[in-house]
Amino acid sequence: MAAVEDNPLPKPRFSPEEVLKHLEDIPKGKRTFSSTNFLQALTSQRETWTAIKALKQNEENATLADFDRVILLFLKNIYHLVSGLPGALMFDALEDLMANSGILTPFVRRMVKIDESVALELGLPSKEDALCDNQQELIRVAATAIVCFYHYTNYPAHPDVFPSDDATLLFTSLALDSCRDRTASATLSAQLAEQGGGLLGLGEIRWLMHYVRGQLLGLTGAVFLSLGDKEKHKQHLLAQQADFLGLIKAVPENPASYGYYVRTCLQFQQLSAAGLFAAKGAVVADKQNSPFYGAQLAAQRAIVLAFAGGGTSSTGGSASEVSAAAKAAAARLRAAEPAPAEPVVLVRAGELRALLTQAREGLETERTGLPEVYGDLVILDPVDSKLLDERLGPMLQDVPDDGEVLAVTDLLYPTFAPTALPRGAVAISKP
Repeated sequence: MAAVEDNPLPKPRFSPEEVLKHLEDIPKGKRTFSSTNFLQALTSQRETWTAIKALKQNEENATLADFDRVILLFLKNIYHLVSGLPGALMFDALEDLMANSGILTPFVRRMVKIDESVALELGLPSKEDALCDNQQELIRVAATAIVCFYHYTNYPAHPDVFPSDDATLLFTSLALDSCRDRTASATLSAQLAEQGGGLLGLGEIRWLMHYVRGQLLGLTGAVFLSLGDKEKHKQHLLAQQADFLGLIKAVPENPASYGYYVRTCLQFQQLSAAGLFAAKGAVVADKQNSPFYGAQLAAQRAIVLAFAGGGTSSTGGSASEVSAAAKAAAARLRAAEPAPAEPVVLVRAGELRALLTQAREGLETERTGLPEVYGDLVILDPVDSKLLDERLGPMLQDVPDDGEVLAVTDLLYPTFAPTALPRGAVAISKP
């Protein structure tokens, strides 16, 4: 075991301009999907800041188009930021600045300190079932949803203020309903193409709203689990899975879409669907030059292969057959019954080993090509990493590529209970 330092050195801090310069210096032909998205995100962030500053200096002559451009740049920043790597929303994306700029009125007025927290003053839509009439309204609703989600994850709730989680759900759903309505979406798409300057299309806005709502549902589901309501927790996870499938439908060429949905399939032991979409995502990741998402999906494909058996040249059942077997295994575990004899399911060792190698090398390729500030994000999901290191890797030891190993039929894909709750889930007490 490595020695633990008593006083570890603090992590270095990086300015956005410093990171942007690093990304700009990467030759275009060598930029990965992640580095390209971070470059676009930071460029949009700088342009957002510059545009807001210019508006404040010349408010009398500002036009509606000027305000629209700021909002679209903000949305573009967020879209590329969260597409770059999972967890990238931890970086500052100017949500505070947007909330206090007045640009998102009438939906966001300002953020103001109240008691021991910070309140978000909102203007709510008068009709819950209404749709956005035009692209100006849609982009304001979408940006408001992001600001509300930011507030929910960063500030305690206040008993006298409309809850930020409810506001996030309200605004994301309004935007998504507008994006999916056949008549409204045609109008909105045409307006964005004509008036939006090509900054962001309807598909990207829809993708962003599915992403935000999906993340919200995971957090609110964790709250219900902490309260002991397992049924509500499950309902939220099922709704989250639908939103993550919506990512793929909204922008199928974005490789970031697939891993989220595949993970929900694994969590529900839906191995057939997990394998299908992981394979589709792998093709997209390769086409988009994404070592990270290729690695993520390779790890997920390895888990499906190891749990389901089969493969391109192995004996054993299909993923859909083993999905049913997983349910039977779970039933036996609950009943504490001895397992009856089952058919032997085998996996070709070389196929599984190739996926593990792709996952490991993909992470290393991505990590060496990105600025250091993103290094901690270039990792697999902890559950997947643990399975690869402690179960799949050891089962391949001393087995040649043309050999076979037993599939993992005694284990369900594990899930961990949430260890922390969002700040907005806790309300401060009034003095």
